[in-house]
Amino acid sequence: MKNLIKISVATTLSISLYANNINEEIAAKEYDAQKLADIIVKLNVMGDKSKKPNHHKGFCVSGVFKPDSNINEYFNIELFKQKSIPVNGRVSLGGGELNDKSKARGLAIKLEGDNDNWTMVMLSNPINFAKTLKEFGYFHEMQLPDENGNVNKEKIKQAFSEVQSFKNFAEYTKNIGFSKSVANTQFYSVHTFFFDDKNNNKFPARWTFKPKDGVKFLSEEEIKTTSNDYLAKDFQEKIKNAPIEYELFFTLPNENDELYSTNALWQGEHKQIFAGTLQLTQYNGLDCNLDVYFPWDMAKGVYEPKDELFIPRNEAYVITFGYRQ
Repeated sequence: MKNLIKISVATTLSISLYANNINEEIAAKEYDAQKLADIIVKLNVMGDKSKKPNHHKGFCVSGVFKPDSNINEYFNIELFKQKSIPVNGRVSLGGGELNDKSKARGLAIKLEGDNDNWTMVMLSNPINFAKTLKEFGYFHEMQLPDENGNVNKEKIKQAFSEVQSFKNFAEYTKNIGFSKSVANTQFYSVHTFFFDDKNNNKFPARWTFKPKDGVKFLSEEEIKTTSNDYLAKDFQEKIKNAPIEYELFFTLPNENDELYSTNALWQGEHKQIFAGTLQLTQYNGLDCNLDVYFPWDMAKGVYEPKDELFIPRNEAYVITFGYRQ
């Protein structure tokens, strides 16, 4: 996602000279976790396998998650029966971004219970740019420079005009600003997971961590005057006075909502279940930056999404982590 926002804002404003039909080209492609891993390493860190290729810049945090007293009326998740759960995690930028004044943010946290763990990996947008594995792979591959170091910008523009998933994401992100603070960033699961209810029946849901201080963006003047490395400093200043807090909500789908796409927004009013409060209280430096937070590390009572991207995404994490060992 290194150049995603810079590319996507202008994509529908001009007509490309690239001749091929992009959707047909995508349909003819084949990708697996190995190919995805190698493309993203080449794109985001210039092929340097010793570096973390995705969400490259970040910092480490810790705190506690306190489940709501009523949560076990909805879920049969043993972890939620613990009154306070220690949390370790990482705040990051998207892709290979190094400038904090970029739009994509990540939050990965590991709830470390007495008898169970749950790794929750999230983005600051509720959808990503691809519905299928082929779209996901093509999105990154089309941004690779050729042997002369040139990127085919016309091809990228055409892709954003022809591929519905890319257009959906560009439309969503074009009016979003740069987060004022980690404390003012909302985080989403993106994938639809499945959960045991109190009768052990499985149901789908997405989750959201909503900042208690509200979602806020830098003003135009602040964008000009704020450092490119403001997020970690701001975080450290804020936790001197009070924890940075988020409320966890699970959103239940309506009848026509797509469950197997990470590119589909759920429209309209939805039932939400309040699950508890996350409090981030510590800045823990940079030592976790080479660590991996695997979304498939789920607590008992939580089940994997069924979209095309979830398993290959985890497998690519395994591959790139192996490169760094």
